[in-house]
Amino acid sequence: MKNKGIRLTKEVLDAALAGGTILGGGGGGDPKKGRKYAEIAVEYTDLRLISADDLDDSDTLLTASLVGAPNAENQFMTPRDIAKTVEILQKNCDFHIGGIITNEQGGEATVNGWL
Repeated sequence: MKNKGIRLTKEVLDAALAGGTILGGGGGGDPKKGRKYAEIAVEYTDLRLISADDLDDSDTLLTASLVGAPNAENQFMTPRDIAKTVEILQKNCDFHIGGIITNEQGGEATVNGWL
């Protein structure tokens, strides 16, 4: 699946955050934090936006959601914590993770699954 779909880059990030912020209607977190996390993600690995048609029938999709008040003053979650969640699932579950989708659109939520 490495060569399928659109490669997510810093340039694509601009369009994703602009669209997500507008479509989110004011919810979905802070676009500045979304940009920060997504920039870390695109530097870390080769991310792809793929079609559902590119998935195998046995693939499992994860839904990424930052529940709570993502703009609260006291934050207790780091970008590493987000990635660690998926790593724990991969190690301890007997299904193939075929992709990660976000639960909503918004300045931060649009890129929930990127990290």
